[in-house]
Amino acid sequence: MNAPDTSIYIVGTNRTWQIRAKTLKLILTSTVLLLIGLAAALLYQSIWHLQVVGGWEERYAAENERNEKMRGVIEDLRERVVDRGTLEMRQAIYSNGPDPEELLQKNQRQQETIEAQQFRIEQLQSETNDQQVKLVELDVQLTDELSRYASLQESHHQLEIQRAILQDNLTSLTEELVQQQAQGTEQQKQILSLQKQLAAIPKIVEKTTTLALTPATRPPTLAGPSPVAVEKIQLNNRNGKLSVRFQLSNRDRKRQTGFLQTFLVSADAAVTPVKITDHFADPFAIRNFKNVQAEFKNWDKSSLLRVVAWNAKKQRVYDKTLPLNKVN
Repeated sequence: MNAPDTSIYIVGTNRTWQIRAKTLKLILTSTVLLLIGLAAALLYQSIWHLQVVGGWEERYAAENERNEKMRGVIEDLRERVVDRGTLEMRQAIYSNGPDPEELLQKNQRQQETIEAQQFRIEQLQSETNDQQVKLVELDVQLTDELSRYASLQESHHQLEIQRAILQDNLTSLTEELVQQQAQGTEQQKQILSLQKQLAAIPKIVEKTTTLALTPATRPPTLAGPSPVAVEKIQLNNRNGKLSVRFQLSNRDRKRQTGFLQTFLVSADAAVTPVKITDHFADPFAIRNFKNVQAEFKNWDKSSLLRVVAWNAKKQRVYDKTLPLNKVN
């Protein structure tokens, strides 16, 4: 049987950390740009609302000033009409100049003037009421604008809180990235150390496999060619325990199923036929190959390792014994 091929793959972590760092930088850059855009939009909307609120306040003050002036004019007209009528009545009664008919006509004209002035006063009062209604509407609109401005201020506050949270997350991710890069450097050192240890493994495996593939005794004769084979056998002594590793390969194109048993026997029992009921066997089903491991606590270098395989019909299709006297 040919010596097994040994392939050693050393995979570094620098490329992995570079990909992670690149992805993290992209996420952080997108987050910062999004925050800047949101802050700019909120600032523009706040300035626009401040301008609108300032315009409404100026209009409200102008309307109030106009109403106050109109009220002053109305009161002045009332006082002037009353004072003038009273004065002329007194002059007509106590003077000897005009006759009663002329005085009556004059009073009638004064009465018409008073009625016209009262009509004008009513018009001014109606206009004042209309202006008052407009002022109330402006007050309602101003209240709505102030409410919207307060809502925008609250939204701005929430965005500031979210920005602070994202900033904290950014800081945490940056610290984690630095820590992971430090761990990657430490792992790279460990990999370099393992490379030196792995460089000596092929020689040990080749030596162990060569010793393991030397049969101790002739196995019992099988009925025909075996559809399975045991390859890449490794026998090692680990802390006083016998560690067995090999590969059960399929030599046929069909899928193989059956039972497998690995056990220790003496030299006298190496050629004794073994029935499947004599030992506990592990079932297997392979398309290409299957890796098998076994461990024995109590063993002796004078013993032999025996590997027996049965097919699904419980017919023995593989039987081989291996020596243990050269296991280190």
